[in-house]
Amino acid sequence: MSNTKQYRPGDKVRFLNDVGGGEVRRVQKDGTLIVETEDGFEYPVAAEDLVLIERGVESLVQHTADEAPKHTDPEKMKISEDRTVYKVLLAFTRDDGVRNVSMFLINDSPYYLNFALYQAYDEAYKLISQDVLEPDTKLELMTIDDRDLNDLKKVAMQGLFTGNKMQQLKPAIQTELKIKPARLIQDEAYSNSDYFHDKAQVHVMYSNDIVVNADLSEVTSEKEMQEKLDAEKHSRSKKRPEPVVWEEDLHVNELVDSVVGMSNHEILESQMSYFHEVLNEAIKERIESVVFIHGIGNGTLKSTLRKSLDNDYKLHYEDASFKEYGFGATRVFPTQQAKS
Repeated sequence: MSNTKQYRPGDKVRFLNDVGGGEVRRVQKDGTLIVETEDGFEYPVAAEDLVLIERGVESLVQHTADEAPKHTDPEKMKISEDRTVYKVLLAFTRDDGVRNVSMFLINDSPYYLNFALYQAYDEAYKLISQDVLEPDTKLELMTIDDRDLNDLKKVAMQGLFTGNKMQQLKPAIQTELKIKPARLIQDEAYSNSDYFHDKAQVHVMYSNDIVVNADLSEVTSEKEMQEKLDAEKHSRSKKRPEPVVWEEDLHVNELVDSVVGMSNHEILESQMSYFHEVLNEAIKERIESVVFIHGIGNGTLKSTLRKSLDNDYKLHYEDASFKEYGFGATRVFPTQQAKS
């Protein structure tokens, strides 16, 4: 029998005992689902009278009738305004014993931030929030239900710094951030930070500090700093760029919240599903190599993974660095075909 919690706004459904179907628009307090048909009419339907056809992409930005989005005012932070390094950060918090996760955007800069934040899919971007964030301010954007966390795998942002008095115009920001949903519900993944009283996960989405460990003590103005950064960037551009290497941990405790009740076959399926997802993205992005950490164990995951590389992808691979991973990892080259 169907369950109301199975359905979310945006899901494609068909009627079990009637012709046609439509898209779930909202869930009412009594559990009845409001379904909009192709002709634009909305009908109340019981969950058990529907069949799920396709999971919608609206889940993170839609809310049920009794779960209206909570509006929160931006919170001013005490940060020195006399600085040349500024950042935009994405952060997550969660209360003890609660699986829901709150998402924040942090403007750690002396400028106003005009931003648009999106949930990123393979070929689409769904708007999460669009606003203007004051200098040195953090804003709670949304609370994500634990049922929807698996949908949040990549976040994209476009932004522009503005201000009443600026020495020079700032470049527009366009950036993406990969997220591991399983990490969002692991207590050990949260730590103390300068931005929250309680523990949080804080990720840098943008920083103008592009020179690592640079000594900027001689920089007396932002213009001089930018000239120095541009000069170093130009000198680096003459060098061959370092190869891009991804590292992905396939241990099941990194992928799911709990293995209680899962069979060995289900665990292997979960690990291989994530392996395929990462490898296909690496092929699309033409990543130099990906290190898959599978561990030693009984060797089932390793042999299944390599069999798929031989038969499905026909890609070159090798044992990863023994010094770093022992016998527990395989390095795959997404841009190199296996030799016949």
